[in-house]
Amino acid sequence: MIKKNEIIFQTKNYDNGKYEGGIKNDKREGKGTFVYNNGEIYDGDWKNDVRDGKGEYHYKNGDKYEGDWSNDKIEGKGILTYKDGKKYDGEWKNDRKEGKGTLDYNNGEKYKGEWKNNARDGKGEYHYKTGDRYEGDWNNNKMDGKGTFYYKNGDQEIGEYSNDKKIGKHLYIKADGSEFEIQYG
Repeated sequence: MIKKNEIIFQTKNYDNGKYEGGIKNDKREGKGTFVYNNGEIYDGDWKNDVRDGKGEYHYKNGDKYEGDWSNDKIEGKGILTYKDGKKYDGEWKNDRKEGKGTLDYNNGEKYKGEWKNNARDGKGEYHYKTGDRYEGDWNNNKMDGKGTFYYKNGDQEIGEYSNDKKIGKHLYIKADGSEFEIQYG
């Protein structure tokens, strides 16, 4: 005999897919797998009929997310592995990259730093496949504010950026220690 409020394992059909896992008070609860009609799959924790806790989501385009969920949203820490080879490992809020995280691009480049609303925003560093790197301020995926560009040959360039463009006076320091200024429009 099953007592009321007890979690039981069962299969249940929904308009948008099929669920197998824990059920409590006729709601998804505990561990379970939901296969959506479009082929996407969520396997993980459920609470009061929504994804909540740890889970893995397989998108129909081949992308895969593994990590934290809260109230049916990607929230907390998690890893999104893209079908094309990119990989984001970091913080999420309301289904968006938000907070600190690292995105490894499929061409060997990498961004490590702050994110806001799915964009590089705040302090961060970008490593280019050439061996160069930029460390500094970002705004909506663009270098914007104070930053330093480190060249593979050991030279450095320190100055202001706006919308990915160098502006104002920059201090250029060569690898041998010599310095000079460059003025940008």
